[in-house]
Amino acid sequence: MADSYVEVQKERIEDAGVVAQWMQRNVKKLDALRAACG
Repeated sequence: MADSYVEVQKERIEDAGVVAQWMQRNVKKLDALRAACG
């Protein structure tokens, strides 16, 4: 039971990392668009 719980937590942390990277990438794209349009 404890092992599976740890596995789920690890997956959640990895998912959060992927989401954070994706957000950063989108923010950079938005900044580039803003710079190009502004």
